Amino acid sequence: MSKTKRKIKEIIGNLAYYFQPFFNSMILGISTATLGTIVGFIFAYALTRTPLPFKNFFRLTATFPIISPPFVVALAAILLFGRTGVLTPFLSKIIGKYSIYGFGGLVVVETIAYSPTAFLTLVGILQAIDPALEEASMDLGASRAKVFSTVTLPLAIPGIASAWLLVFIQSMADFGNLIFPEVQPWQYSFWCRH
Repeated sequence: MSKTKRKIKEIIGNLAYYFQPFFNSMILGISTATLGTIVGFIFAYALTRTPLPFKNFFRLTATFPIISPPFVVALAAILLFGRTGVLTPFLSKIIGKYSIYGFGGLVVVETIAYSPTAFLTLVGILQAIDPALEEASMDLGASRAKVFSTVTLPLAIPGIASAWLLVFIQSMADFGNLIFPEVQPWQYSFWCRH
């Protein structure tokens, strides 16, 4: 084999080595952004469009993860749901065997950590939508579901897209949650290979 062919094979091998972590990070970012935006939208909609009691309490609670570093949420998840976690025996009886140390655990932790960003973005968007538009639609005979699907949601789509993008960027920039659960050599190689 010539020297050039060996060099080309080496370059292609290096590209494949770097492509898998990038692909896994994209899947994690898309999953986290989607779930985080859904959770943020549900909280924002409940606080701006429903007669929910204790709105200030829920608004404060929803923003708690913003004031703490993301790895604190990962530590809390491990202490609650890890191998010897406080809630692990109870959850194991209910849902069976599970592990917080994989892709699903990362999605849950990052969703909890970054959904407040989507929440804060979407609260502003939903508050800016004129309630008179929704009231006019209901006066014309539309149900609550019809008003939501034809008035509220289409007007909120630009805000939903910006919230999704913000959560995606935060997820892609996060390395603390990936490395914190267990600092073992196999973790980094697992992320690169799977």
